[in-house]
Amino acid sequence: MQATVDGSVWRFTTANVATAVIGGGVSLGAQRLVGSNIDALNFVLSGVTATGTYALTTTPPSRFVNLQTGGGSWVGNGAGAATGSITFTTFSSARLAGIFSFTATPLGGGATGNKVVTAGTFDVAIAN
Repeated sequence: MQATVDGSVWRFTTANVATAVIGGGVSLGAQRLVGSNIDALNFVLSGVTATGTYALTTTPPSRFVNLQTGGGSWVGNGAGAATGSITFTTFSSARLAGIFSFTATPLGGGATGNKVVTAGTFDVAIAN
């Protein structure tokens, strides 16, 4: 998995990417250690069962992403400026692949300003 976050490329090794498909939903998360800082992206996507493009939304079925870096936390959930989507180009019992982009707004932990995430890609095995 990788993405560009505010102009900086974040790359995650396969060993640090986790996925699960649970009863009509997908959990997709990744983290990396940069110095003493942990950067993380965690998608929680309800109502996702096939290939296609899914908007981030707070309206059921809810779909959101949490971004963490530098002790701060941001959320992309379709509310206000926190817009975005994730597209699954492969959705099988063994693998998920696709692209994503979103704008995340501050959620807590000293987070300020929005985070713009572009050129996100993933191609991961499913671990149930």
